[in-house]
Amino acid sequence: MVSAVAITAFVAHFWRITSLGLYEDDYFAIAPNLGMPISGLWRLLIFFFQIWPQGRPLNHFLPAALASVGSSFGGLEGVYAVAGV
Repeated sequence: MVSAVAITAFVAHFWRITSLGLYEDDYFAIAPNLGMPISGLWRLLIFFFQIWPQGRPLNHFLPAALASVGSSFGGLEGVYAVAGV
């Protein structure tokens, strides 16, 4: 019974993934990093830790990393799948 509930929840969670788009904050954090090669993430991580924008380097790095890795899997749908919507 638990597995049926888990499968149903998973399917319901990703049912409309192809109709999702970018939202307000996504244009700042996600859009510039779509299609960025994964090899560029190390440079970006070093930059955020050296500059510390607003004192939260991981707050700025994680959206960029999820966008880069997710877009390599399958564009914007891959980003939402990796980020867990």
